[in-house]
Amino acid sequence: MTTEFFEKYRHKIKTTPELLGIVGPFPRKKTVIICHGVFDVVHPGHVRHLAYAKTRADYLVVSITADRHIKKGTYRPHIPEELRALAN
Repeated sequence: MTTEFFEKYRHKIKTTPELLGIVGPFPRKKTVIICHGVFDVVHPGHVRHLAYAKTRADYLVVSITADRHIKKGTYRPHIPEELRALAN
């Protein structure tokens, strides 16, 4: 992947302060749902789960497990965390 590719989609990745600025303080006027997972190989079940979650909230926050915490097996994760973050 080129640097240009990552820069094009970098806006999708938010820091904690940026995220708090978007969803706002408690009590919130809008609903927020967070979906967390590894999302190493995104499959139709992931897509269905995220699409449904988005129908239930104004904001959908997707978080991923960092590479260093994934212990599913040898050569896992298949997709590095930075690329997984851009895909969700």
